[in-house]
Amino acid sequence: CYEDKLFDTEIMLHEEVKKFLKNKFGSNEFCKINEVFAKEIYYYLKKMVVLSENSRDVKLKKIQDCFENNVVKDMLSNVNVPDVQIKIVCALMNLRCKKMIYLFFKLKNIIKKSDMR
Repeated sequence: CYEDKLFDTEIMLHEEVKKFLKNKFGSNEFCKINEVFAKEIYYYLKKMVVLSENSRDVKLKKIQDCFENNVVKDMLSNVNVPDVQIKIVCALMNLRCKKMIYLFFKLKNIIKKSDMR
């Protein structure tokens, strides 16, 4: 299920968790939190590209808005995810390749559908 407000919710949740951990433990080490956040952004982008009824241009704009977001930029500068696919999407976001991210998820969806036959 895809909802337009999912990205804003993910950003707000990530910031609240960081704030809580900083206040509770006095730490600025957010590697694990950033890893979870990277996964959530990955799934947000996947759902948005595959499930959203928005036009291709709107989807490309949402991808661009995602990697231009300061919270996402901060996460991208301090994340190390073991999952290769998430790592690829993070690298593409760092390179600001919105069309490649779009194609990545479109191709994954086509492959998934062909495997189900």
